[in-house]
This record gives sequence, C-alpha cells and structure tokens, in this order.
Amino acid sequence: MDDSDEKSPWLTIDAKDYEAHMGHPSVGQLQALSGVLRAILERDRPSSLTVLGCATGNGFEHIDPSATTKVVGVDINPDYLTIANKRHEHLQGVVTWMLGDLGSVELPQRTFDHIHAGLIFEYVDASAILPKIATWLVRGGRFSVVLQHPSEKLGAVSTSPAAERLKVLGLILRHIAPSRFIQAAQASRLHWLNSERVELPDSKKLEVLEFVRKD
Repeated sequence: MDDSDEKSPWLTIDAKDYEAHMGHPSVGQLQALSGVLRAILERDRPSSLTVLGCATGNGFEHIDPSATTKVVGVDINPDYLTIANKRHEHLQGVVTWMLGDLGSVELPQRTFDHIHAGLIFEYVDASAILPKIATWLVRGGRFSVVLQHPSEKLGAVSTSPAAERLKVLGLILRHIAPSRFIQAAQASRLHWLNSERVELPDSKKLEVLEFVRKD
C-alpha cells in the first residue's frame, strides 16, 4: 500500500463491525448487494469477472466456477481480503484477491467480461477510475455499479447497533447522482444500458446502473 492507502478510513473499520452494520435487518445493504450480484451472475454468466471494493466477499457465494472461471476481487483492507479468502476457499484457483486502492490499481486491458462495483463510488473519484474500467473490459463487456441515493430522513450512515463505529465513513461519503454518473461513464466509452432501483428496509434507496463497452 502507498501512503494514501494508510490514511484511508476504510482501514480503521473492523470487519465484524462492517458486516454487523451492513447486514443488520434494519439496514439490509449486504443482502441487497448480494442479490444484485447474484442476478447479474445468473443472467450473464460471465467467464471473467472483477469486483471492485469486494470487502469480505459478500455475494461471491453465487459464483459458479464452472461458468465464471476467472475472478479478481479488489479491496483496500487486507483484513477484509483475508476473511474473503477463507470464506470462499471453494473458489481457490478461480479468485485472485488483490490488495490496493482503486486509484492506483492496474488490471490487464481488454480482459474482463464483467466488472462490478457496489457502493464504492461514494468514496472514490469516478472521473479518475471510469476510464480505467473501460480499458479493462473486453469489447461488449459489461460494467455494473450500485449507487446510494441520499436520504432526507437518515444520515449518511444508517442506524444500527454498530453504526457509531462506522461514523468516520460519513465524513468522507459523497453521493453521486445517477444522471451525473451516467454522463461520466459515457464520456469514458461506457454506454448506458439500464437502471433499476432497490428499496432498503430503512427506506433508503439504491440505484443499479449497467453499461457496456461497445468499441
């Protein structure tokens, strides 16, 4: 990791606290994100997949190694990747766990059928990362992203017993409007295909956007 990685608040969040909060019944974000990835895998059955901000491997249980034979999971937190590796030992030889900040990670060009990113663009610079994502996709490859809509009633970090220990994330979270994200993606040669809204238990909403690289 470089110096910028060491300063990331994500390195201060214990995996147990992260999962306790995200998976709490009143929050339901782990369940929603897992469902989104499952739907993509079942529909498209990509042979190669990258998951950006994979954390502890939520949703990787839906990977069918007979269909998806090459997977890269990227995250900034080494403890998360250690847990993901142990949790998904059945995917050994299929998944490569990559430690790094998304601003500096480099992947082979024109390699992946699908790249997925769930709730990471609230914390990173989309304009810097989207052009790289486009180069990593094969022609006709798809990119899916999950964005969080701001809530008028709830704070940046939803309410749960573990919420206080994730409070630091609320200081760096920046919502990006789906329309603005679509513009940035299309400027990076990623053509918008469709959008779907997902309702969460606490009334927050997620937006799932899908793109394709045509050239």
